[in-house]
Amino acid sequence: MHKLMKDSNRFVSDMVDGLVLAHPDLYKKVEGVNVVARKVPLDGKVGLVSGGGSGHEPAHAGFVGDGMLAAAVCGEVFTSPTPDMVLEGIKASSRHQRLIWCSKELKLRMEGKAYCSSSRITRVTS
Repeated sequence: MHKLMKDSNRFVSDMVDGLVLAHPDLYKKVEGVNVVARKVPLDGKVGLVSGGGSGHEPAHAGFVGDGMLAAAVCGEVFTSPTPDMVLEGIKASSRHQRLIWCSKELKLRMEGKAYCSSSRITRVTS
């Protein structure tokens, strides 16, 4: 089987970089982590931040935009993002009036509790 990637250790970051390069008017990448955020946050609106393991591609990043996510936190392939990455995603959306963090993974549900203690952040799990 052939794969379309230069380096398996940089697969997720290369995909995130490519998305941001393809749409520089819509997205920004948080330096040092695989977090994609809206380039221009909507002031006074509730921001929705989500993320998870990238699986076959960092799909969460494709949901950042108008009426959708304010930021996406992209973990490595089949690996949850770390709590530090989640915090960077929340910081990238800090101009929103309130934030909702939506976690679909057990590891983030447990470790993300400390970051969601702020009155500005609501944690939702599924």
